Amino acid sequence: VGAMLVVFDVSRRWFGPAAGLFALALMIVYPHGIVWGARVRMYTLLYLFVPLLAYTFFRLAIDLSNQRRLAAATILLGLALFVHNWVVLLVPMLFVGVLVIVWHSNRQALRRWHRWLPWFGVIAGLAMLSLYVQSLWIPTEVTASQNRGVQGIVSALVERLDFAGGTAEFFSQFLTDNLFNLLIVAGTMLAGLALPWLFTHAQSGETDRRYFWSMGFLYILFIGTAVEFILFLEPLLKQPRYASPLLVLAFIILGGWLALGLSLISVRWQLNSSRQTLLVCLLVLLLLAGFGALSAQQVPRLFFDGLPAVGYDRAFQYIQQEAGPNVPVLSPLPAAGILYLSNPQYF
Repeated sequence: VGAMLVVFDVSRRWFGPAAGLFALALMIVYPHGIVWGARVRMYTLLYLFVPLLAYTFFRLAIDLSNQRRLAAATILLGLALFVHNWVVLLVPMLFVGVLVIVWHSNRQALRRWHRWLPWFGVIAGLAMLSLYVQSLWIPTEVTASQNRGVQGIVSALVERLDFAGGTAEFFSQFLTDNLFNLLIVAGTMLAGLALPWLFTHAQSGETDRRYFWSMGFLYILFIGTAVEFILFLEPLLKQPRYASPLLVLAFIILGGWLALGLSLISVRWQLNSSRQTLLVCLLVLLLLAGFGALSAQQVPRLFFDGLPAVGYDRAFQYIQQEAGPNVPVLSPLPAAGILYLSNPQYF
């Protein structure tokens, strides 16, 4: 629910109320959001943090002197890094996006780059610390958790580097076998072809320049993080649930494009406010009906097919059979312990 509200508010702040409603409609019927929300997993926290991070860093890039925004961006990124190490993939693209926006809006700040070195050090330190902490329980036969310190961090990173391995299977699971995801990704990429047109119209004043730079920033995050995901993660981690936060960015992008198209149609056809509102409502209903039908096909498959993949049955069956009375069990999934074992004492 929080992720839905954040997606709506971030889209509204970037592209207007209509964009917020379009993005919210897609988020409401998002199969991964439904499945992982029902199973109480950390992926739903990623759906909350990813749009917050994107918007906060974008606003920071516009005004680097805003200390509150700098503190908010640092705290949000620190929290997100300890939610899931997937966020490490987002960090480089956040910095690339910030550099692009700063280059456009405040090039003088680039000449004072040395002032930002301490902040870069803090961010890098948080990323390394999160990788190290999470490397302590990586479920692999040969793992960097056997090491400690800098060597453990480096080993954990090297273990997960596998250039393009398992990509074909990932595309099959995430896109070919999931029409919802395929349409969202295809729509986002096809809409991106209009970026040069948007830039031209922004330069001539026909559209708001902020629209183009906002879109450009979001596409940097979406495409850049997707490329990192495909190239640098080991096959074990190239699974649909690990790529699912990217589609939250796609919802915001598509909401922005739909809102822009609606505004252009309204100007051309000279629609009054009531007719514009009616058109927005109709589009929202179409999104809910069309993508809701696709989502209904995917939710059962994602929910039940994903269960053996994450080893729930085997892990909980072992605990139930082997653990004696009052034996503490350590797990990073406390909520799952309550749901699957009906035992609030399962840590």
